[in-house]
Amino acid sequence: MVFGEVGAIAESASLPAGTFSSLQYISVWRCNKIKKLCLVRWLEYLQKLQTVEVGKCEQLEEIIGSESKEGEKVTLPNLERLELTSLPLLKTIYSGSLICDSIKKIAIFDCKNIESVFWFGFNPLPYLEYLELTILKDLKCVFDEEGLGLSPHVPPTSFFSLKEIRVEGCDQLKKVFSSGWLLHYFQSLETIKVKHCSQMEELISSSAHEEEKVTLPKLKSLELTILPLLKTIYSGSLICDSIKKIAIYGCGNIESVFWSGFNPLPNLEYLVLSYLKNLKSVFYEEGFGLSPPRVPPTSFFSLKEIRVEGCDQLKKVFSSGWLLCYFQSLETIEVSRCSQMEELISSSAHEEEKVTLRKLEELKLTRLPLLKSICSSSSVLICDSIQSLRINHCKKLKRIPLNFPLIDNAQSSHPPSLKEIVVFPKEWWESLEWDHPNAKDILFPFCKFQLIGE
Repeated sequence: MVFGEVGAIAESASLPAGTFSSLQYISVWRCNKIKKLCLVRWLEYLQKLQTVEVGKCEQLEEIIGSESKEGEKVTLPNLERLELTSLPLLKTIYSGSLICDSIKKIAIFDCKNIESVFWFGFNPLPYLEYLELTILKDLKCVFDEEGLGLSPHVPPTSFFSLKEIRVEGCDQLKKVFSSGWLLHYFQSLETIKVKHCSQMEELISSSAHEEEKVTLPKLKSLELTILPLLKTIYSGSLICDSIKKIAIYGCGNIESVFWSGFNPLPNLEYLVLSYLKNLKSVFYEEGFGLSPPRVPPTSFFSLKEIRVEGCDQLKKVFSSGWLLCYFQSLETIEVSRCSQMEELISSSAHEEEKVTLRKLEELKLTRLPLLKSICSSSSVLICDSIQSLRINHCKKLKRIPLNFPLIDNAQSSHPPSLKEIVVFPKEWWESLEWDHPNAKDILFPFCKFQLIGE
């Protein structure tokens, strides 16, 4: 087999038996005159092929060239990896029906002419584990019923092994999954990352006739980055109770993080919300349908870290003090650059005077110009594990409601784990009001005054 400037495999009538019978790896780069990698007739010689890498071939239109109008069904039984890079004229992998049910990885980068990833005459990919689609400017769908030829009658093993999906820079793509019921094919999915897709409106589309709940039982990580038109993750009810990380950056159209028909997230550990300009709520009763009798206390039992930044419509993080009973594993709260933030924890007249976060170690509040309170004026924040308190550019905040435990001689003491209090400006610290008369003296040894705020 010769891959070069004269073309792909030579178009002679036949090859001797056994030709290329051991070939496992093909890599073709910068062959700017080839229009197809090989003709369909030569696949019978490539039955041991495991890896295909093709990149920067300016004239390449097809990986496998069909020799009939309808295309035929062909097989690459041992193909495990397909990587395509910077092929500006590539329209399709194969126009016929290609069976490669051993494939584990598909990665396609900067192939601007591709409109659909999965070739015509789609066949199930039961061992596919990793799918990466990057800078496919004309891509209009990833997983949809029409493109895949999927229906409820297709075996559930079609994408049974798929663990990770990465989609980036696909500007015509409006959704990743065209239907909620499609998720039945993705029961091993662990990671979804979607970035820089300027037309993305939904991660998972839905229709009125679909069943109420769909499940991704093994999903552990969801990252959404700079999707300016994204309105929702899913408008139906999505159960993904193994998820550990949710990170959403620069999705300015989102008003609520947690999808309609909220279900508990007992294994969620890490939540990042960054520059969601229209976000109006994070944790609030109406959005979750939360109430103490209805929702088990494990709903956010594992959540350790919350980071909120640049959410300019957000006025509070927790809409009620009693909601904190769901967050007793919280170790870090960081809120910064939210221009309308008024309260960290909202409260009502009938709530208890003590707000407890026993595992909280770090509280960081930065550049919150309208912040007036951490919790209500009558409440005390019990966080005996607190190690670091960092507050700067929060000029309207007049009170830090720390609880001061009593030591053996009935004298008040600082929280036992406290290591540092970092503040800016110093004048703001001097103006603070304290419930305890000796608070400033007790806390002063831990204070570090910044010369320039963060």
